[in-house]
Amino acid sequence: MQVLIWIRHCLISLLCPLLEKAVSTILNHEIMMELFYMGGPLFMGILTFIFIAMIVIAVINGIPFLKGKYSDLDEGRRKLAYIKDAGLLALVIGVLGQLIGLFSAFKAIEMSMMDISPAMLAGGVKVSMITTIYGLVIYALSLLIWVGLRR
Repeated sequence: MQVLIWIRHCLISLLCPLLEKAVSTILNHEIMMELFYMGGPLFMGILTFIFIAMIVIAVINGIPFLKGKYSDLDEGRRKLAYIKDAGLLALVIGVLGQLIGLFSAFKAIEMSMMDISPAMLAGGVKVSMITTIYGLVIYALSLLIWVGLRR
């Protein structure tokens, strides 16, 4: 029993600072807006629209499912699967945004006659990953909502 308490204490002491940093970053709207524009307003806007649609789907299909208003349980679970599908679409759109960003960056590097520093290349790759990270977060949230409602 002492070992379990020690493991729990270690996990809390390791995860709490990370969670606190993540929450403070999320609550800082200036950083979030900067990431939104760095990731490209087109793809980030599409991902935000998908995220809002996923939440609407979860509310519209989740509340009747939780209240037991579906006569057929399979029909309710099938409608809940739309939550997961919306999250997967966000992940695919995020990866597509990254690939298009990388393609255009490499095309610009190819066209320029100057040497590109490794730091500049790393910065470009970092910026291109913003849409993929956002899509992955939306997908993870959709899975959490789907699993939570399915039970």
